[in-house]
Order: sequence, then C-alpha cells, then structure tokens
Amino acid sequence: AVNILKTKELLQTAHTEKKLTIEQNAASFQSSFDQWVKDANAVVQAGSVGKGVLNEAKLQATFDKGREGLNAIGEILDAYAQQSIARIEEQNSKSAKGVYIGVAIVVLLLAGSGVFVIRRIMLMVSRILTITSKVSEGDLRHEPMTTYSNDELGQISASVDDMVAKMKGLIGTIAHNTQFVSDA
Repeated sequence: AVNILKTKELLQTAHTEKKLTIEQNAASFQSSFDQWVKDANAVVQAGSVGKGVLNEAKLQATFDKGREGLNAIGEILDAYAQQSIARIEEQNSKSAKGVYIGVAIVVLLLAGSGVFVIRRIMLMVSRILTITSKVSEGDLRHEPMTTYSNDELGQISASVDDMVAKMKGLIGTIAHNTQFVSDA
C-alpha cells in the first residue's frame, strides 16, 4: 500500500487535524505492528495461548496504537478523495459550461446562416415571380441583371432574363415584319 501511495505521490499528504503525513502514520503503524508481533510471539512462546491472550491489555494497546496509524491514513485518503471529487466536479462543471456555450454559438451561427440563405432564396424567388407576372401581363420592359450567382438560383434568374430578352426580340421581329407586310 505504501508503494502504491508513493507512486501516486501521496506519502506527504497530511492529516488535517493531527498534521501527520501518510508516511509518518505508516511508519508509526509499522513500528507498532512489529512491537505487537513481538509481544504476541512472546505470549505464544510463554505458552499462555487461549482466551486470556485476546484480553491481554498490553497486546490490545499495541494493536490499537498501530490501528490508529491505519485509521489516520484512511482519514487522509478520504479527505484527499473528497477534495479530488470536488476538483473534478468543478472541472466538469466548467467543461459543461464551455460545451453549452459552444453549442449555443454553433446553433446561433447555423440559425443566422439559415436565415441568410432563406432570405436570399426568397428574394430571388420574389424577383423571378415579379418578372414572370409582368411578362404574363404583357410588360416586357424588364432589365436583366448584370451579374448572377454561381448557383442554381443564379442559373434560373439568368434563364428568365434570357427568356424575356428573346421574347422582346421575337416580338420586335414580329412587329417589324408586321410593319413590313403592312407597308407592302
């Protein structure tokens, strides 16, 4: 356990109240445990094994003293775990806020670009509808655009402008030929 705590660089973590580090508590436990083993072996060697051994005050005191070091290590690790959990939860909260803000920005950008594209499409459709309505009423005075976008709407707009121009030319030719026939 001490080696694991050493690799995690936790040996110098101290108890909040007792101010002893994990390393100091582990050393205290080890010395108390060694003393307890020595005392227990002495009792066994003396041949007083039995119910009385469990109630041996000196053995119990040595065991309890060693156990205090283990309890302190447990308390230190519990406090460290609680601090780590709080730190991780705070980081997660910050990360979640960042993600929410990022998602909100992306949604707003998508909505804005969607509005822009839809508005552009609607303006082009409205222009084409106006032109075709005037042509259907016989008004061919429409002036074509000078530039067109490189998408399908630009192609449709160019086609409508070409159609109106060809209709003007056709009607002009018909009017000219009618005048020619009338003169003849």
